[in-house]
Amino acid sequence: MKKYIIRFTRQIAIILFVLISNISFSQPPGPPPPPGDGGGGGGEIPVGGSPIDGGLSIFILLGSAYGAYKYKKNK
Repeated sequence: MKKYIIRFTRQIAIILFVLISNISFSQPPGPPPPPGDGGGGGGEIPVGGSPIDGGLSIFILLGSAYGAYKYKKNK
């Protein structure tokens, strides 16, 4: 019985993943920016950009620390 519950839960998760991914791609693109608002010259940060440097470096640091922990634990 437990095997069937696990199989059913896995199938439901896959179906939900497929449905949610289809919904996320179904929105139309936004309008293009106006011609005078290019926002790319003179070393300025473009409007609407999001910095990923801090979060990405923390993610890499935590991932490498976890990998080192698992490596030492299995040794």
